[in-house]
Amino acid sequence: MTNLKVLGSSDWLPVQGNDCSSYIIGEHLLVDTGWAAPTRLLLQGFDLQQLTTVLFTHMHTDHIMGLPQLLMNWRIMRGNMQGLTIAGPCEMVRAAVEAASAYVFDGDAHAPFTEGLNLVELQPHDTLETDEFGILCMPSLHALPGRCYRIISKKDGHAVGLTGDTAYQSEYADFFMDVDLLVHEHSWHTKPMPEVNKAGHSNAAIAGRVARESHARRLALTHSRGDIDASIALAQTECDCPVTRLWNGNVVQF
Repeated sequence: MTNLKVLGSSDWLPVQGNDCSSYIIGEHLLVDTGWAAPTRLLLQGFDLQQLTTVLFTHMHTDHIMGLPQLLMNWRIMRGNMQGLTIAGPCEMVRAAVEAASAYVFDGDAHAPFTEGLNLVELQPHDTLETDEFGILCMPSLHALPGRCYRIISKKDGHAVGLTGDTAYQSEYADFFMDVDLLVHEHSWHTKPMPEVNKAGHSNAAIAGRVARESHARRLALTHSRGDIDASIALAQTECDCPVTRLWNGNVVQF
């Protein structure tokens, strides 16, 4: 079994006790950086140098604000970015990393401190390999270009699916088929979805529908400040699998 540890699960604003979206999967993979994921990890005694991969679902600020902190730690502690992979949507990840690097490295995005950084610009259906995981991606349906991920443990074949921020897509049924854990956003929590969903978000009912259509073994709701019990109850009307809602500090095995 592999652990998914929640560093944050709030929507675009952190709340007391909970940062925006960020998760540690296994021992070396960080998905999104929230507002302050590196700081939260340091407060827990986590050595940021043990990270090998930072994976972004998309480049909205609530998912990437912690990136400069991470780069600053590597600059001071190691002197370069050797051994660190940063991956995300090909349309925007390079610009975001260069902006964060320029902020940290005195206005120079290509300073010597950035030497060794492996920047991976993920095309819509690329794959990525780490020592622990095989990672598949597909496009999300959001206001910015994004990627959904199916992350498969090389140890036991168990899989977690992460939607990032997205509206419903029928293609999710196949992409997330039989995942052991589905982490699905529900920014609209229990509210009815608007007819024109330009922001590209979901509610708890949509999350439940994707879990049902993909035969996910468990569903974890994220990216909302709405009522926990109401969200779970609404999702449960759409699917039969166990449903929970993520919060800072939760550890979920898959």
